[in-house]
Parts: sequence; structure tokens; C-alpha cells
Amino acid sequence: GGVLDPHAAFLIQRGLKTYFLRYERQCDNAMRLARFLTGRSEVKSVRYPGLESDPGHALAKKQMRDFGTIVTFDLAGDRETARKFSNALRFFAISASLGSTESLVQPGELMRPRDLTEQELAWAEVNDTTIRLSIGIEDAVDLIEDLTQAFAVSA
Repeated sequence: GGVLDPHAAFLIQRGLKTYFLRYERQCDNAMRLARFLTGRSEVKSVRYPGLESDPGHALAKKQMRDFGTIVTFDLAGDRETARKFSNALRFFAISASLGSTESLVQPGELMRPRDLTEQELAWAEVNDTTIRLSIGIEDAVDLIEDLTQAFAVSA
């Protein structure tokens, strides 16, 4: 039905009390990781609206106070490089959905729709080396160290 049970309502109410603090931490972490990824030779491109180099930065700056928790990048390499990278991560769990307080990774092969034309795939900017990170509330230094060791494993 349309009515929550009391325990579910309690959990939602409790979670909302700290939502802003969690989101603020996640956005800060996302910006730090996007900047880190921008300087890596293993990365071809980074898409995060908080970066001034992102094509959507000016619009995002007008519309948003924070720039969100999702960082997308393309690895230099091939499908196997992306698979090794994703599997080597320790703090980022491979997931088909995003948006948790834990950091998650979505490799390109999980995101790539099978029914799109080549033109639509190019527009979507999702390929075999695309990696999408949903940044959590963990310590940003730990997340950066995790990415660093995954780059080493996938090289």
C-alpha cells in the first residue's frame, strides 16, 4: 500500500538528519578524486562538472552549489585494462547501481547498452574503457591510494 510501516518511516527520518553531511562529504571527495584523475597518464579523459575543463562546468556552476558524487573517466588501454582496474579496487565495490554512502565502481561493460547504434554510443560517451565512480564518505586519501594501486595492477 501507500503507507510505510513505522520502522521504515523511522529509518528514513533518521537518515534524513545526516543526509546533508553525507552528501557534502561525498561531493568534496568526488572533487578531490576528479582532480587526482585529471593528472594521471593512465586516464584519457575525466568527466565531472566540478572541473573547469568539463564542457558542462559553466552551466553546472550556475545551477548547482555542489557538483555531485559521480566521476566518470576513460582509461588509456582496452577492455581488459578496465576489467583489471575495476577488479583490483579494494574500497570500490563493483555495482550496477550507484548512489550509496559506500564508494562504488561501474565498469563500461556494465553500463554499455547493447541496443544503441554506434552514433548513439558515441553521444553517450560510454565505451569499454569507461569507468564510473560513485564516491562515498570514506577518507579521500584512502580512495586515492586505492585508485593508485589499481592503476599499478592494471598497467
